[in-house]
Amino acid sequence: MPTISEILCAFEVKAERAIVQELRLMTQEILHMRAHLSLGDRAHADALLLKLDHLERSQQLRYAPADGAPATHASMSSDAPRYWLLLSSGKARGVPPEVAIAFSFDQAVQAAKDRAVQSHWTVAGVARGRTMHCVGVLGHDGATLMSIAPANPVQPDIEGRTRAATTCWMAGHLEPMLQLFQTTSAGS
Repeated sequence: MPTISEILCAFEVKAERAIVQELRLMTQEILHMRAHLSLGDRAHADALLLKLDHLERSQQLRYAPADGAPATHASMSSDAPRYWLLLSSGKARGVPPEVAIAFSFDQAVQAAKDRAVQSHWTVAGVARGRTMHCVGVLGHDGATLMSIAPANPVQPDIEGRTRAATTCWMAGHLEPMLQLFQTTSAGS
């Protein structure tokens, strides 16, 4: 039976020549398995999700309404954030913070509401962040229980030292990652 890493690598190879519908199916499969992955495999899955999104966007055409009507929300969606991050603050409850990804603002808000219900949080308010799509869910003590923020994929060119450090990290060796960041901060 193939390992999760092998499955994710197979998705990555197949994605290079997949059509939009196949990319969407792969995305859904990865999202379904994501909750059951180890931390290292989850990072690989998240990176693959960003790559699938990039490949999907590169196949889609941008369009404006042909009748000269003002652009609708749907027609402007290619410029809107593609992902929303849900950041659950665990500090106040003594548990590690959680991160989730949603494909729409509506899904992000629904997931935050569901999380609040599951966790039996007493929500005292909500706050708007820097943009309309930034939401903070506040507890009775004013602490942020969960945040929703737009996220756009980044795909920088990866330097050899960075690739080596991440490979070592995934194998359980922490020192190369520390050296990478210490060198970066000392050089700036």
